[in-house]
Amino acid sequence: MVAVHYSASNFRYNTGMAKIDAQNIALTYSSVGEDIHALKGVSFSVEAGEPIAIIGPSGCGKSTILKLIAGLIKPSAGELKINDQVVEKPRKETALILQDYGLLPWKTVIGNAALGLKIAGVKRATARAKAHEALEVVGLADVEKSYPAQLSGGMKQRLALARSLSLECDILLMDEPLSALDALTREELQNVLLHLWEKRAYTQILVTHSIEEAAFLGRRIVLMGGKPGCIKEVIENPGMGSESYRTTQEYFDICTRVRALLQAEVTRG
Repeated sequence: MVAVHYSASNFRYNTGMAKIDAQNIALTYSSVGEDIHALKGVSFSVEAGEPIAIIGPSGCGKSTILKLIAGLIKPSAGELKINDQVVEKPRKETALILQDYGLLPWKTVIGNAALGLKIAGVKRATARAKAHEALEVVGLADVEKSYPAQLSGGMKQRLALARSLSLECDILLMDEPLSALDALTREELQNVLLHLWEKRAYTQILVTHSIEEAAFLGRRIVLMGGKPGCIKEVIENPGMGSESYRTTQEYFDICTRVRALLQAEVTRG
């Protein structure tokens, strides 16, 4: 295992801010001749620079929310805006990290980190310089000439994160990014995500099935449920923001409350 050294202190953090507003969002699509109602009556707002976590039973539309914000799909009804502009297509300032990393096996670590910049038309030298800087932040600069097959699961997820950081995003969307990792690696990367959010000040939305992860990384925790999916409750979590939060009574109480609400939702479902 390669030693990882986190070093966000010298990274140029993003000064742009992005506010998200969704009003009465619904999404219906057809599958095998049948209409599937994925979302109904979903309204929420995320303040610029705010980190929130979305949690809920499988199939309630959590990942669909991220795809809507990313501009990958359009709602059937309602309106979703970023900085008062209706989202109609993907925007370069919005980064989406998926569970499967999305790495190209034939490209090196730095090649994967620079991929988004290359697609955006950034000159090769500039793209590699930005990618190297992002790799330093996540502790992978020493292995930038390696290939994805030579990396552990945690390192692959760091690489996916570096690719998003190199784009200097103002919105970071994450769909179960740490679920395949062992407990200690997962906790380590949660710490990295926390510190990067503090330095970069981007708007962050995390979809997770982990109650503890939601409580650690979400200033607000959005509980979704039902079919079609909708927002059931929003839990304020003002104490988050430090690694030591995990050891506090407030953190324990938040986890207990979210667990009870989630269990009730699963029972109803």
